Amino acid sequence: MADRLKELDEYFILDILLVFLMINYSLPLATIYAMMVLVGSVMYYAGGDRGTVNWIPFVKQKGGSLIGLVLGAGAGIGFIYLYKYLGSLTPMANVFATTAFGESESIGKFVFGFLIPIAETRFFFRTILQWFSLRRGTVSPFSFTGIKVIAVFSAIFTLFHDTVKGIDNTIDLFATFLFGAISITIILTTGQWIEAAVMHIIVNGHAVGLFDFILKGSLLSSPYVIAGIIGVLYLLSKNRKGVPFLA
Repeated sequence: MADRLKELDEYFILDILLVFLMINYSLPLATIYAMMVLVGSVMYYAGGDRGTVNWIPFVKQKGGSLIGLVLGAGAGIGFIYLYKYLGSLTPMANVFATTAFGESESIGKFVFGFLIPIAETRFFFRTILQWFSLRRGTVSPFSFTGIKVIAVFSAIFTLFHDTVKGIDNTIDLFATFLFGAISITIILTTGQWIEAAVMHIIVNGHAVGLFDFILKGSLLSSPYVIAGIIGVLYLLSKNRKGVPFLA
C-alpha cells in the first residue's frame, strides 16, 4: 500500500508541474503530457487495486538505484553514438524532443530533458505495455511473446512521435522504433524501469542541450526549475519529512 501511495504522490506532483506549465509555458504541450500522466495514474491505481496488474517498479530492490543509473546512462550514451552512426541528417532534438522553447529556454530544457522522458517512459514502456499485454510480471525479451511485445509497443511509440513531432523519413522512424525497442528490452530484462528512464533523460537531455545548461549553471538561474528540482528531491526522500541533503 505504501509503495502504491508513493507512486500516486509522484503522479500528483507531475500533474501539478504540468498544470503550471499549461498556464506559464505551453498549453498544448503541457495538456498532452498532463493527460498522459493522468491516464497513467488512473490505470496504475485501478490495476493495483483490482489486483489485475503487477506493475513493474521504478527500482526492483534496495541498492538497485546506483546500478540502474549507471546502466541507464551507459545505454543513453550508447544510443547517442548509434544515432550518429545511422547517419541521419535530422537534428536529434527534432526526433526525440523539440527546439521550440517558448519564452523560457531554461524551462524548456528542463521540460524536454527531464519531465517528458519520465512521463513518456512510464506511460509507453510500463503503463500501456503492462495494461494491454503483461498483466502479471514480465516475459523474456528473447521469447516469441517478448519479441511481439517489443515490436508492437515500439511501433506505438514510433507512431506517437511520427504524428506529434512530424518525423517523416525512414532513418528517423527507424531510430525512434529502435529507441523504443531498446527501452522495452531493458525493462523486460531487468524487471524495473529506472534504466530506461535514465536512458531517455540522457538522450533527450543531450538533444536539447540540457547538460550544457547544467555545466554552465544557466539552468539553475530559473526559480521555477529550482522549485521543480526541490520537489523531485522531496519525492525521492525516504520518509517524506525532509529533502535529502537539504534537511
